Amino acid sequence: MKHNGQDDRVSIILELTNRLKSRGSWCGETHIQKTAFILRNFGVDDLDYEFILYKHGPYSFDLHSELAIVRNANLISLVVLQDRYGPSFEVTEIWGKRFLEKHQERIRKNKKQIDFVVEWVGDRDVKSLERISTALMIARDNPSQPVDSRALLLNKLKPHITITEAENATKQVDFKLEEARKKKILAD
Repeated sequence: MKHNGQDDRVSIILELTNRLKSRGSWCGETHIQKTAFILRNFGVDDLDYEFILYKHGPYSFDLHSELAIVRNANLISLVVLQDRYGPSFEVTEIWGKRFLEKHQERIRKNKKQIDFVVEWVGDRDVKSLERISTALMIARDNPSQPVDSRALLLNKLKPHITITEAENATKQVDFKLEEARKKKILAD
C-alpha cells in the first residue's frame, strides 16, 4: 500500500478492528462502518471518509471500497464465526500486525479517541450502533435542536426505531459528547 492519508486511515481501521474484537464485537462491516463514523465525529480527522445516511445509518462507500483494498492486501481477513451470520473482520497475523506495528505513531496520536469510542460501542449489536450513529449524525447536523426534536427526526428517518429508542439514543449521544468535552477528547 502506498503511503499518504491512506496508511493513516488503514492503521486506524486495523486498530479499531483489533480493539472491537477484544471488547466482544462481532466486527462485521456494519460495526466498522458505524464505529468509524462515530470515531470521526469524536475528532479522528484521519478517517476522512464521506458518510451518507443509508439503509442502516451512516455509511461510507469509500470505507467499503477501502476495506476491500485492505482485504486484498492481506491486512485483514473475513472469518465466518457462525453459520447464518455475516462474516467478521480480523487483522491478519503477519501482514496486518506488521502494518500496525509500523504505524503505531498514528495510533498513539488518536489513542484517547479510540479508547473512548471503543469503550462506548465495544460489544454493541448492529441495531444499537444504527441508533447511536444516526443520532450522532442528526446531532452533528442539528446542534441547536432539543432532544425531543432530534428524536422525532430520528424516528421519522428510521421508522423502525421507536420514539423511546430514538430518545434514549439521542440522550446517550449528548451525554457522550459532553463527557468527551470534559475529558478533553473532543474540542468545544
